[in-house]
Amino acid sequence: MAEIKPQFRLRYLFSPAYMAARLAEIKSFSDAFNRAAKIPIYIYFLIVNDCYCACGFIKRLTPGAFFPITFPSAAKERLSGLLVKMIKVGITTLRFINKYRFAVEDRLRDITLQKRMRLIRPVPPGATVTPNIPPLEGLRPERPMRALWFINSACNYRCNYCWQSHTPNPAYPARSAGEYARYWEGFNRLYGPAIIEIIGGEPFILPNITEIISALSHKNHLSIITNLSWDPKVIIGKIKPGRVSLLASYHPGQAPSLEGFIEKIDTLRRSGFPVDVCLVAFPPDLPIIPFWLDALYRKGIFTIVLPFKGKWRGRSYPQAHTSLEREFISEINQLRYMYPGSVKARQSVENLNFATNFQLSGISPRGKLCNTGVNYCRILLSGEIVRCGQYESMDSVGAKSEIVGNLFKMDFHLPSKATPCLFDGCECLGENYYMAGAPLGPSNIEAIVGTKQFCPHAD
Repeated sequence: MAEIKPQFRLRYLFSPAYMAARLAEIKSFSDAFNRAAKIPIYIYFLIVNDCYCACGFIKRLTPGAFFPITFPSAAKERLSGLLVKMIKVGITTLRFINKYRFAVEDRLRDITLQKRMRLIRPVPPGATVTPNIPPLEGLRPERPMRALWFINSACNYRCNYCWQSHTPNPAYPARSAGEYARYWEGFNRLYGPAIIEIIGGEPFILPNITEIISALSHKNHLSIITNLSWDPKVIIGKIKPGRVSLLASYHPGQAPSLEGFIEKIDTLRRSGFPVDVCLVAFPPDLPIIPFWLDALYRKGIFTIVLPFKGKWRGRSYPQAHTSLEREFISEINQLRYMYPGSVKARQSVENLNFATNFQLSGISPRGKLCNTGVNYCRILLSGEIVRCGQYESMDSVGAKSEIVGNLFKMDFHLPSKATPCLFDGCECLGENYYMAGAPLGPSNIEAIVGTKQFCPHAD
């Protein structure tokens, strides 16, 4: 049975047994910093909570319950009111300090980031670049299809910024390669060959992943999103490179080393597999990211920096990213297309620019026409097919309306035309491409039919 951690109390900091257990859990300097930073935040919220409780308690007191009976009632009420005001002033002061504490931290991080941005240098002559991907035969020009498929939920990494589950879901056991091939053949009969982006969890912890890739890549192009924790020999010589590309996500604190990560990419690319890299702009990592990018660019490895989405130290991201951090993310995501030999096209630049700017701005897409469901779909662990990832934010009735069928039951029918968005946010970078105004939106899709530009990771 898993150990149940006691609720944190300040007195535990003086307990050798508790501290030894917590110190043993630390995996990196960033992890240690995050844990230490939570202590003053805990104290802050503890004080604020106690102040609010005190205000409520004092307001509820009768004049004779707190002060000696010899005090006049008016004096007792004035004194009680004064105490409440003093506590409220204290709360306001704490909030003021907290606000400017973040401002100072942001400014210091910006200064460090600005200095280190100068470290990023051009790709040296002769550097390896991602090989071109052969055109996918049999695409339907009137309806190029891309599907994001969640093949499993288990992962061997434990990233503190990840929103995914790390454990296998017993309700949805893995299936054989033959079963998956049969399901996708039914999909191909209706909509032709597709770009299938396989994501987990971590797909490569499935014991039969090589057989699954081999079975599906005969008619489709596979773009596999992976942490690259596995040995490249798993697929080299067993999988045809022209039908399979990889988007390798680098996770500091989980990956053994950046050097080993780069070495695996080099091995795969020399064997003909296109590999791109992405990493998350987690606030504590931002000042270090230029060092990682410089090492990657020196090997000709083009990198996507994804805005961090979630809560960190009480603030909501990506909205809380500073203006310099936003500029940095946008520039890095454009830089990957500027090197000689890059196979990325102008359409891809427009895709990524639109999506990155949309993510950082927080504009609501509600009511705008969107091509998700028409040229793109998301397939869940259960096999259910939905238009996009936002269905999870709906109530059960609304979410059911977004389900268009089930791949594993061979019962599905995708929309034939763009429909209005029902959500106030669009959190997936790859799904932003399909809304009105985006390069792959309803008004622009006709301009690129018959090309392969609808595949963001492997174009």
